[in-house]
Amino acid sequence: MSCLRSAEGYHAIVDLIPREPDSCICWQRLLTLTKQSGIQRLTAINVGAEITSVAHQLATIWSHEPVPREATFLYFGLYDLHDEKLPRGRVGLCLSGGSSPNPTEELTAGCTLPYLPKNGHLKCELLEQIRIAETELPEQADILDYAVMLGGASIAVKGAIKVRGIYLPVYVGFDAGDFLLVSPQP
Repeated sequence: MSCLRSAEGYHAIVDLIPREPDSCICWQRLLTLTKQSGIQRLTAINVGAEITSVAHQLATIWSHEPVPREATFLYFGLYDLHDEKLPRGRVGLCLSGGSSPNPTEELTAGCTLPYLPKNGHLKCELLEQIRIAETELPEQADILDYAVMLGGASIAVKGAIKVRGIYLPVYVGFDAGDFLLVSPQP
């Protein structure tokens, strides 16, 4: 059984993402930690370009629907999209936010968050490449779909919010499950 199917593996990712300041190094460490560093499709990803793309999408969203003043945190939820061309479908991120004094409690409870921009769905090629790797390597699909997907999304979001100058706590996670804090509490 892989260490990443255990609580230890989850905590290793939770420790890695917020603490590593260099996104490119963080991505390489994530691939090493998950034993996926031999996948050319993933090692070739330009993490800087992915961060720039997500940051640009956020600027567009926020120019139309800014983060409310009462927001105390932002949440980026990973979600699957059906696509007949891809056996496992596509993956994306959905931006939302809340005003709870205890974000982890609100996220754990699965509440609908009050800030949900109409056009708050983000595309990220890094996530699409992970999804393609899952299809190509079915024996590694569980680790790719969980640890690498959560870690990759977190790295892209962490870098993008830094570019955009957001100082709220920011979480990334699965809509029906685990999440992690990618930016420190202010």
